[in-house]
Amino acid sequence: MGGVFSRGPEQANAPEQANAPEQANAPEQANAPEQANAPEQANAPEQANAPEQANAPQQTPPRRVRRPPPTKEEFAKAEQEKEQKAKEEQEKEQKAKEEKNITAEKEREKKQKAANKIINDVTVLDRAIISVNRNETVRLLNDGANPNLKSPGTEYTSLLIAFNKFTTLTIEKKDITDIIIIINNLLEKGADPNVGEYSKSSDGDNYRISPFAIACLSLISLYEVNNENKYISGIVEVMRSLIKKGADIEILKTDSIKHFLMKILKSDNKYEPLLNEILKKMNGTPKLPEQSEWHLPKLPEHSEWHLPKGGKRRKTSKNKSNKKKKRKSVKTR
Repeated sequence: MGGVFSRGPEQANAPEQANAPEQANAPEQANAPEQANAPEQANAPEQANAPEQANAPQQTPPRRVRRPPPTKEEFAKAEQEKEQKAKEEQEKEQKAKEEKNITAEKEREKKQKAANKIINDVTVLDRAIISVNRNETVRLLNDGANPNLKSPGTEYTSLLIAFNKFTTLTIEKKDITDIIIIINNLLEKGADPNVGEYSKSSDGDNYRISPFAIACLSLISLYEVNNENKYISGIVEVMRSLIKKGADIEILKTDSIKHFLMKILKSDNKYEPLLNEILKKMNGTPKLPEQSEWHLPKLPEHSEWHLPKGGKRRKTSKNKSNKKKKRKSVKTR
């Protein structure tokens, strides 16, 4: 038995041999966990801090300190600054508005100058007047055209000469209405009622060939052709407007013209307003004499007074007797 369980030299070394590879691998095994834990060690700080961050208490923001209410001085200063700022903004807006208005006014003046240059061209207004274009003439006058700016020989008196043509059928009734409106508008806008040159009549009297003179001659010629001419009333109206605007009546110094005109105006009551205007212009307004020219009756002096002597007799009727009636006395017994 002892031989069976006895160890040989090889068996005696068996445990050592069995442990040899383990011993050989010992350093590697010792280093193995270190190598395995290398990445873990690299992440160790993060892992170590992770639970700390999770468990760390959250920091609350600092509590807002409430601002104390402003003092009276601060409040007054803030209000003053606010008012100053509002005032500056208002001034700025006002300045911008004024600049805008100035610019608009300059543009308007520029356009008006350009329009006036066109309007005051002598051919523009004359063309409208001569062609009896009522609407165009009124528009030009309202826009500021000068009614006295005329080219030579084209005064509005040419319209009055046209009255002589109204006896023909080529002139419509509308034309006379347009002429009356044009002349009245020209006079209202300041047209000279006494334009024209002087001329000498057959009687030797000098008179101006004014609009009133032309109208007067046209009226006489129309009346001689037909005293019931429907255009006579129109020319009478124009003559009345001319007198109201200060037209002279020098042509009536000629006796023949004055005679015919008075005959026409006295023929119908509807011409009475013009007749009154002419008579008023011819005779003028009656003037009262000055105080020094008054003639008062002269009273006699005191020594020249003659006072009546005694009283007046009383008149009595002839049928009555002034004698007293005698009464019979009744004798009493």
